[in-house]
Amino acid sequence: MLFVMRATTHFHYYRSIVEAAVRRGHKVEVLFERFGESWSAENYLEPIEESRRENGNFSHGQALNRKGWLKNVIGWSRRLLNYNHNLNFKDQPKYFRDRSVAMFPSYWKILFKNSLARFFFRKRTVGRFFRYVESKTSPEPSVVAHIKKISPEVVIASAGNLNADSADIEYIKAAKSLGVHTVIPVISWDFLTTKGTIHILPDRLLVWNKFHESEALKYHHFPEKNMRIIGAPVFDKWLSEIGKTPELDRDSFAKKYGLRSEDPFVLYLGSTANVAADESWVVQEMRKALDESGDEALKKTQIIVRPHPAHWKIYGSIKNLKDVRIVPEIGGMMPDNKSALELFYDSVYHSVAIAGINTSGMIDAIIAGKPCIAMLIERYRSRHEKTAYFQQLLKSDAANLARDGRGFAREFKKLLSGNDEHKKEREAFIKDAIRPRGFEISAGEAAIVEVENLLHEKN
Repeated sequence: MLFVMRATTHFHYYRSIVEAAVRRGHKVEVLFERFGESWSAENYLEPIEESRRENGNFSHGQALNRKGWLKNVIGWSRRLLNYNHNLNFKDQPKYFRDRSVAMFPSYWKILFKNSLARFFFRKRTVGRFFRYVESKTSPEPSVVAHIKKISPEVVIASAGNLNADSADIEYIKAAKSLGVHTVIPVISWDFLTTKGTIHILPDRLLVWNKFHESEALKYHHFPEKNMRIIGAPVFDKWLSEIGKTPELDRDSFAKKYGLRSEDPFVLYLGSTANVAADESWVVQEMRKALDESGDEALKKTQIIVRPHPAHWKIYGSIKNLKDVRIVPEIGGMMPDNKSALELFYDSVYHSVAIAGINTSGMIDAIIAGKPCIAMLIERYRSRHEKTAYFQQLLKSDAANLARDGRGFAREFKKLLSGNDEHKKEREAFIKDAIRPRGFEISAGEAAIVEVENLLHEKN
């Protein structure tokens, strides 16, 4: 089995699938286009090495990408198809439509501001034209040769991104030209609605749940017979942690991060810059609301801020704010290795509840059994209430809702007093959205079962 990933930072999304493949006796090779990111930990191979130690060996190497003048031609074609795709979302927020042109040069951005230009690029005939260009473009020879050398029975990869120039698309395209089976697992909860179209249709699309299945049908017109529901592999790590003892007990955790163990904690999970350019003011408003609540327990509540690792610098302005602690203070941290996951787990475990605007970390906390307060701030409305994927969380009624600092204080007071109104809904959300095939089989295991079924069917 050949896995192709855009970067080593994406390994944690697929780790459960890779490990299940190794456990089931398959020979696995993982290719990365990029090793590390500007915001990732210095030892970017640590999660991969850790996985090998715990689950068995697999090889890894460098993914190739398209070269020469044709790279620009097909790159532009795919970007414009992504734009066409986003323009044809009936309910797509303007923010996400605009984001699909972020990687275009200035003169294109000016063009797309023109309503006549948008009207033209929205035409389905334009989309069909770019699909035609894709169909008539040969796969990259070096990628074809690479696949031949490895000789896999199946190529598993993502479907690309808005920039549409990643190696994963090229490997799916080359594999199909060679008659090698192809599989695309949905990488994240927003993948099908905010990351562009699926440029090369695989033999199998592995989706998390019925909601994803409906998105793939509605927005990508993907054949239902070629989809399989497997659950959410990226959250398998959390389900294996449920009920475990935290690495640090409450007193040790509090002492290490400058907190008072006798008073409550609330964990604020930071979002990406795409969701909120600077959300530090939201934390300030929450702190103010707690201080002005008139309730002694709320006043003593401490806020732990966990920044998104690609967006941690914004919190420098509040690092000295009373009863606010940024953990980790510098650099942020993806929960992609044992020590990083332990810190995240401990932060969640010792908190009464978590809060955030729009981040998948909210699902992590729900799986860990903690109440979630969704901050439906008006300024970021197009990033949460209007997004299709976040609607799944809202419609499930699995989260407490607050629209400002005072609303947060009201909801937190309920939770602090033991009034957890959404516990049953959170449990239902986990069952329906994260483990729809049941808790007896992990999503990673379910993915490999479906890959094996595909191989048996085709053979």
